[in-house]
Amino acid sequence: EIQRQSSKKWYQRIGVMLLFGRGQDRRLEIAIPDGIACDIQAESTNGSITVGNLTVKGLLTLSTTNGKISAEALKTTADCTLTTTNAQILCKSLTAEGSLSILTKNGRVDITGCNSGEAMMIYTTNAAVNLEDIQAGGEVRVSTTNGSLTAEALQARALEAETRNGRLTLTDTVTEESTYA
Repeated sequence: EIQRQSSKKWYQRIGVMLLFGRGQDRRLEIAIPDGIACDIQAESTNGSITVGNLTVKGLLTLSTTNGKISAEALKTTADCTLTTTNAQILCKSLTAEGSLSILTKNGRVDITGCNSGEAMMIYTTNAAVNLEDIQAGGEVRVSTTNGSLTAEALQARALEAETRNGRLTLTDTVTEESTYA
């Protein structure tokens, strides 16, 4: 377990923010061996999470508040969950042999070239969802409110796509059982 915490109270940091601004570098970079056999859980508050070029033999859970999640060239042999609030989630070339869950509020979701061996769930509010080149062994459920939903080149056992107050566009979508839009 690795934690980065400040012992200062919020009011003790006001002078620092006024003098130096919010541009201070507060990154925490962690190198993980490719192909590691363990579950990985990364959490952040008011900070982004970026993961790339990694194979994990276990569960992968990335969670943040007020920070973007970016995952590229990522593979996990189990379930993968990406959760944020008030920020976007970007996935490119992500493979989860288990289920894939992507959840955000008030943030855009862009997923390109992703595969899931089981079900895939994508949810956001007040933002758009864009899916391209998606393959799922199970059902794909995707939902947004107050945003458009676009799926291109999606293959799944079944598809349930829903948007409220936004445009829904399905192109080159193939399902084995059913499509509900």
